[in-house]
Amino acid sequence: MKIQNNLNTNQYSPRQKVKTQNSPSFSGARLPQQTFDNLAEWINRTGFVDKIMQIISPTNLRGEGLDSKVYKLNKNPWFLLRIPKKLPLGIIGNEQLKLLPDIFPNHNFGQVVATLGRNIQIVIKQKGTPNGIKNWLQLYRLLEFPKEKVPEFIFQLQKVSNVKQKAYNLLLKEVEFISYSERLFDFHNPQNILVYKTKAFNLVDIERKLSTKKYSKFIPSCVLHSLIDESNFLKAYTTANIEQRSEMQVYVEIIKSKIKKAAKKNYLSNNEHSFKNFLLDKYDSTDTYEKTRQILGDFSF
Repeated sequence: MKIQNNLNTNQYSPRQKVKTQNSPSFSGARLPQQTFDNLAEWINRTGFVDKIMQIISPTNLRGEGLDSKVYKLNKNPWFLLRIPKKLPLGIIGNEQLKLLPDIFPNHNFGQVVATLGRNIQIVIKQKGTPNGIKNWLQLYRLLEFPKEKVPEFIFQLQKVSNVKQKAYNLLLKEVEFISYSERLFDFHNPQNILVYKTKAFNLVDIERKLSTKKYSKFIPSCVLHSLIDESNFLKAYTTANIEQRSEMQVYVEIIKSKIKKAAKKNYLSNNEHSFKNFLLDKYDSTDTYEKTRQILGDFSF
C-alpha cells in the first residue's frame, strides 16, 4: 500500500490542530472520538486498508445514493466508508490513504475526513435515521409509485412534520453556514437528511461547489425538496386515493409552515423562480417540479 511521504514509519500521523474562527453551535454534535487522532490510531491498529474488501459487503451496507454506497466500519461506530458505484474494486489495494484537513473541525455534517485514492472516502457518522421512504433509490427509478408503499410515504411526511420547530431553525442555519464554505448538501436525495427522533435534523453528503452565492436565494426550497421527498412526491400523490392525498397535503403544509418560520428566524428569503432555473440547469427538466407546485402551491416569500 502506498504511503504519503510526510507520514513517518509507515504510520498515519494525526493532523496538527488548526485554528478556526468561532462558529455557531448546531444539532449535529461532534463526538470526542470523531477526531483525526482517533481515526489515525484506529487505522494503524486494525490494518484498515488490508481489510477493506471485508468491509464492502451487503451486511455492512448502511445507505445508497445515486452515485455511491455507504458502509459501516467494523468495530468503529464513529466513521463510515463511502465508495463510488462505478469504482473498480480491484485497484483498492494499490490506493493511497490520506488524512484531510477538516473544514468543520467543531461540527458534524457527515463530512469527509480521509480519502483512499481519489474516490473512496471516510466520513463522520451522523446520528439519526435517513429521511424518506425505505428503498428510496429503487422507488425513485420506478415510473409508477407502488400503491402499497403510499402509507409508508405518508408516515414519513408525518414523521418530519412532527419534528420540533427548533430543529427546522437549526437545519436552515446549518445549510446557510456550510454554503459560506463553498459546500452544499445533496438535497435531491431525501436520505441526506437524518431525522433524530423529534429533536433534530442532521446533514450528510456535503458536496463541494465552486460558487454557492446563488443558493442563498432558495435555501428553503432546497430543504423543502428534501424533507418531503419531492423526487417521489408526485408519483406517490398520483397513486394515492383522495383520503391519502388529503393527509399528504396536511403534513406538507405543516412542514412548509415550519420552514417559513425557520427562514424568518434566520433572515432568509426564498425565490422559487431561481430554484426552478437551478433544477433546469441540473436535471434538464422541471416537469415534475412544476406539477408538484400545482398541488402544493408557490413557495416564494
